[in-house]
Amino acid sequence: MKVLFLTYYTCIRAIKEMIALQKAGVNVFLLQTGNKNIEFNTMFGWTMFYNANEVDTLRYQLGRITGIDVIHCHNEPSWIVSVAKECCPDIPVVFDTHDLFTARDGKPNQVERQTFQDCDAVVTPSKGYKQHIIDFYGLQKPIEVIYSYCNENMYFDRYPDKNKQSFPGIVYEGGIAKEPDSYRYYVDVVRNSIGRGIPFNIYPAATGIAKIYQAAGANVMAGMSYFDLIPAMSRFEWGFVGPGFKHRAFDWSMPNKLFEYLAAGIPPVVYESQEALEFVKEHGIGIEFKDNAIKDKDVREMYAGIVREKRFTMESQSSKLIALYESLANEKV
Repeated sequence: MKVLFLTYYTCIRAIKEMIALQKAGVNVFLLQTGNKNIEFNTMFGWTMFYNANEVDTLRYQLGRITGIDVIHCHNEPSWIVSVAKECCPDIPVVFDTHDLFTARDGKPNQVERQTFQDCDAVVTPSKGYKQHIIDFYGLQKPIEVIYSYCNENMYFDRYPDKNKQSFPGIVYEGGIAKEPDSYRYYVDVVRNSIGRGIPFNIYPAATGIAKIYQAAGANVMAGMSYFDLIPAMSRFEWGFVGPGFKHRAFDWSMPNKLFEYLAAGIPPVVYESQEALEFVKEHGIGIEFKDNAIKDKDVREMYAGIVREKRFTMESQSSKLIALYESLANEKV
């Protein structure tokens, strides 16, 4: 089976899926419309088509593609799904929804609606997003939940022993903002943590606004490459998951960082993210941010031990993706 991934850039979720599918025997191809994260494409040896950063260029490149059984589109932007279906009407198109405007604000969005009309099936990173799509759009097409688990080779087995340097407290990796109305504004979270005697450490996705977090008491680390990040985070005690304040979309969020903490062998602490909290409680791998047991070493070590025994890998979900592809295309892996 040949699957073309169509993305604006090769986001981490797409990379995880492509690695797992390739291991399972799927021929993976890539058409990227932007120029971000291109180093990942050569790293894994995917056959990459030319960049297509304009609609007409994308139409031209899609028109040249032959022998593909399924097109797997990642949103951001969503309209690439409709362009793919327009150019390749006989090829099934899967819409992988990372984020939705309607999930953020609850307002109708015509581009999003058109995308769901044009696709043949949907993949979503959480149960909450799946239910939102069904309720908001009345979707009656195949829809599969694929969590953004890490790949097998991303798990970090060489945990530092007691004689190696480690850092106390919580680590957060990802975007941070300086605007108080942004859900990535974590200044109040940092102050809360520091006020409770819990060190808060940040690996920011971008630099330039560290000062306001440092002023709040956070230890802002230097940026590093994605694949070096997981071993680095293994030195901390907890990994923070959630928005800076309650936000409707985060009640359904199952972000990459949740599973990256697990790959690093550290238990998550969850804040204002209902589905993520239910997940960590169900599997006994983490607690709520507001729980003062964060400061209890025995509690942390208990959860860390459980985390290191359990593995949530993208490879374990590849059969679900393949079954979805096979139901849409007349081809078997």
